[in-house]
Amino acid sequence: MLFTDFLSENEIQDHAKDEEFNVGGINLLTDVSAKAKKPSLYATQLLSILFTDEEIRNGCVEPRDANGKKEVLNQENINLIKKCLSIKYGGKIQKDWSKIWQSLNQKCLDKRKQHLKKNPELVPNSEEGKRNESMNNHQNTNIDVED
Repeated sequence: MLFTDFLSENEIQDHAKDEEFNVGGINLLTDVSAKAKKPSLYATQLLSILFTDEEIRNGCVEPRDANGKKEVLNQENINLIKKCLSIKYGGKIQKDWSKIWQSLNQKCLDKRKQHLKKNPELVPNSEEGKRNESMNNHQNTNIDVED
């Protein structure tokens, strides 16, 4: 994957002056590193800046299935990622969007797996989840005792 129509550093600096690219004191074009042949890495870094961990682990990027169970991440922020990619990597980024899309959604999946690993009680079929459910059921059982 080669990107031959990069903008010059001066052109990127011109775009960076636009307030749209300043989020929480971070300039998405100048403060976030981007490797020349790794637009997916740059995109996942932007994802981490533009969304909370909770949004990432519970969401997905532009789902292909309209009946999906995950929340769709804010499209304005996804469009901002695309805009940053276009500025950093040029117009060819459009044809490589499916690889970037996969990386972004994989990051969402990885965040979810990481969260569930740290919180096994949230996994319904895990041993910890079954044990917690059993204890909750036991605690909620009313026992009538007659004197």
